[in-house]
Amino acid sequence: MALCDRLALQQQERETRHAALARASLSRFAAAPTPASLNFIFHPSYHVSPADLRKAILTLAVQGKLVLQDPNDEPAEKLLARLARDHTPEQSRNQASPLPPVPVDALQYEVPESWAWARFRDVAIIASNLVKPDEFLAFTHLAPDNIEKGNGVLLPCRTVREDEVISSNHRFFPGQIVYSKIRPNLAKVVVVDFEGLCSADMYPIDALIDASYLWRYMLSASFLAQAVKTDTRVAMPKINQTELNAIAVPVPPLAEQRRIVAKVEQLMALVDALEQHLAASRSTAGNLLSYLVAELTGTPRNGKVSKPAVSGTGRRGRPRKSA
Repeated sequence: MALCDRLALQQQERETRHAALARASLSRFAAAPTPASLNFIFHPSYHVSPADLRKAILTLAVQGKLVLQDPNDEPAEKLLARLARDHTPEQSRNQASPLPPVPVDALQYEVPESWAWARFRDVAIIASNLVKPDEFLAFTHLAPDNIEKGNGVLLPCRTVREDEVISSNHRFFPGQIVYSKIRPNLAKVVVVDFEGLCSADMYPIDALIDASYLWRYMLSASFLAQAVKTDTRVAMPKINQTELNAIAVPVPPLAEQRRIVAKVEQLMALVDALEQHLAASRSTAGNLLSYLVAELTGTPRNGKVSKPAVSGTGRRGRPRKSA
C-alpha cells in the first residue's frame, strides 16, 4: 500500500508537469505557428486536452494565423468605414458617448495588414428588447445555465412556461448572438437559430460583421481578458453595456472572416472526433478495471458483468431548441 501511495504521488506530479508542458507548447505554437512548432503540441511525452486544443485554434484564428490572407479581399478599414457611414438608429445611440480609438496598450498582438482593430460597438449592436413573459409562454427560454462555459455549446432548453418565468426577459431572434453578462470569466455565449426569450442577465447582440466570426472571438482568450479586466465586483461579477462596447475587436476583411469560420469549424470537428476517441478509451479502461475486479470477486458468473468491448461514445450534440 505504501508503494501504491508513492506511485499515486509520482503519477500526480507527472500529470502536473505534463499539463505545464502542454500549455507551454500551445503558447509556443500560437506565437509562431509552423510545422516545426506544431510537433511540440503532439510530443509523445504528454498529451494536450481537447479543451486546450480548442483554445489554441481560436487564438490562431483571431490573430490571423489560421488562414492565408488574400490581397484581393476588401481591407477591413473599408468595411469599418462603410459600417460607420451606414449607422442604424441603434448604432447612433451607441455612438452618443464618444470613445477614443483603440489604444496601443489594448492591442494584445499584431494583426495582418489587411485587418483593423475596432471597438465592439463598431461591429455589433446590443439589442435590448425586454418583454413580458406571459405573452410568450410557448417560446424557448434561454438562461446562462443553458450554455456550456467556454465553448459555446447550447444545452437543452425548456419553454418560458416550463421555467415559470415571471420577470421581464429579452426577446431574441435567429442569427443573433446571446451573451451572458453575469460572470464573464465563464464565457457563456452562443449563436441562436431560433426565436425565444433570454434572461435579463444576458445580452442579445446583432453582429454587423460575420456573426460566427464575432461569436468565435467572444470565446477567445483575447476577448475574455478584456471582459474581466475592469470588473471589480466580487460577489457577482458582470460586464455592463459600456464596458462591453469598449472591448477591442480584431476585424479581418469580410471574406476572410468567412474563411476563418469555415476553417475553425473544420478543425473543431476534428477535435470533437479526438474527444470521442479519448472518451471511448477511458470507457474501455474503466470497463476493463470493473471486469478484472469482478473476476477477482467471482461476480461475472451471475451475468451482471460482461467482458468489455471497445466502443465509441459521441460528444454531446448541440440542441438548438426544446421540443
